[in-house]
Amino acid sequence: MRYLAAIGWILFLPLLSATAGPKVDLSLELDHGYYLSEQQNLIYLKATIKSMVETDLENQILVNLALVVDRSGSMAGAAIIHTRKALVETLNSLSNRDVVSLITYGSTVDAVIEAHRLDGLSNRNILIQQIEAEGGTAQYEALNVAAAQLRRFLNPDSINRIFFNRRSGDYRST
Repeated sequence: MRYLAAIGWILFLPLLSATAGPKVDLSLELDHGYYLSEQQNLIYLKATIKSMVETDLENQILVNLALVVDRSGSMAGAAIIHTRKALVETLNSLSNRDVVSLITYGSTVDAVIEAHRLDGLSNRNILIQQIEAEGGTAQYEALNVAAAQLRRFLNPDSINRIFFNRRSGDYRST
C-alpha cells in the first residue's frame, strides 16, 4: 500500500466554510510532475484554498494562529525543507493584521515566533530558515506553549486556532 505524505497546511477551512460558502478556489500541486510506478515514492502535496469573496479589510475577522511544527530527527532532509517552505507560504498568505506564533519541538520546545501581528515580523522568513531537525518529540510541552501563545491574543471575535504538525514514522512503508 502506498502512502501520501501531504504537507498542505490547510488552515482556513473553518474560516471559508463559515463566511464564503461554496465561493472558494482550491488548487492542488504535487512536488514532481511524474512518479515511477514500480518504486515507492514520497509525495508532497500543496493545497491552496482562496476565498473568491471580496472582503472588507477593516471588518475582516482577525486570525490568531499558533503553528506547532515537528522538527524532530524524523524531519531531517526533504521533510524539514518542505516544512520551511510551507511555513513561509502560510505566513505570506495571511493578513498583516493577523496574529501568529510559531512553536517548534524536537527534544526541546522553542517559541521561534512569539504571538505577534504579522505587520511587525519583518524577520519571520529568516527565523523559519533557521529551523533544523534534531532530537526527540516533546509534543505535550509544545502544545502547552502554543496554548499559552494563543491566549495572549484570545478574542471571541477572532478565529483562534492551533495547527499541529507531526511526522510519525516512515511514510514510505509498504
